[in-house]
Amino acid sequence: MRDAESDVVAMQAGVTEVLARFRQWLRSVGELRLQERSRASLRLVDEYVSLLVENGFRRAVADMKALPRGEPWLQLRKGLMEAVLREESYRKEHRLRSVLSPTGDNEEYIQRLGMLKKFCMNVLFLSSRRRQKRQGWEEVLFALAAGIAMAFATAVALWAQIRFTQVSLNFFLIAVVGYMMKDRIKEGLRRVLSRVAATHLSDRTADLVDPVTGRTIGTCEERVDYAPKVPDSVASLRHQDDFLTVSQGELTETVIRYQKHIILDARLLPRTERGLSGVTDILRFNVERFLRDMDEPELALEYVDLADLSVGHIRGAKRYPVDVVLRFTVEEEETDRRQESTQLVRLVLDRNGIQRMLRFADTAAGAPPGPMPWQSAA
Repeated sequence: MRDAESDVVAMQAGVTEVLARFRQWLRSVGELRLQERSRASLRLVDEYVSLLVENGFRRAVADMKALPRGEPWLQLRKGLMEAVLREESYRKEHRLRSVLSPTGDNEEYIQRLGMLKKFCMNVLFLSSRRRQKRQGWEEVLFALAAGIAMAFATAVALWAQIRFTQVSLNFFLIAVVGYMMKDRIKEGLRRVLSRVAATHLSDRTADLVDPVTGRTIGTCEERVDYAPKVPDSVASLRHQDDFLTVSQGELTETVIRYQKHIILDARLLPRTERGLSGVTDILRFNVERFLRDMDEPELALEYVDLADLSVGHIRGAKRYPVDVVLRFTVEEEETDRRQESTQLVRLVLDRNGIQRMLRFADTAAGAPPGPMPWQSAA
């Protein structure tokens, strides 16, 4: 018992000292001129360290529920819970939103904890870098297959010609190698042209027809691909908090780009008494495939009541954010006018579907992420 008591006291003292030294270093770094990305990264690391300490102490109190409720265990539990409350107060003071709520669903707490773990712990995991070794061997095998096919065709041709004229072995080998090179050049050009076609040609094209007159008033072209790079104007919209500021480029994200190009002849559009009418385009976004690999929508979180140090469970909601950026560009050929608007909409999903939708302001700079943890929040 004495050994366990001394281990708990030593653990709490050691963690407290490490926290103090870490935050002292943060204060010294805060005096330097850092880029906003670096400042946001330090805020996230500080938040994750605070959560690690809090969860560790909270779990220790929960594991001590089978021990006697008298001394010295009562004071040890109270000391650990005081440390938990200090960390909660620290995050509240610095406007960090990862605080447990006994009555809420704690969706944001779980989401931030998962994102913080991915961001802060990714340096401890091995990263995979793909190499095109298989593609090189495939090219060799394809060339050999083309050579074998050409050898068969040439052998048949030689057998037919040998009765009428003489053909040398050198001609045979040159013909085979030439066909091998011809086949690979053909396949290489096919891949290159396929990428060019995917960039400049649409996946689906439709004509817009006036049902009354039967005349074609415009065309609609659609294209879907995986965007290799997000434009800066779109990326700036997601600078709403520290997560989105530092995660772009640091954490793996899948970006699906859907493009729709509509060309309208304004002279052929139906007109009303109020003037020229437009065209309403309805886009249906199916999120069903996103829901297949999601975790259970609700889980239980351990919670220690400070009043009697009893261990219970509170509700936690596991949800996933999906950012949808809508960018509309309108060009008028006659006046050479170009107008562009961009809007960010966040879908919050769980296994049951869309739970809510959040709209963000159309701004290039985004909302400021808040003060540094070692600075005043005023």
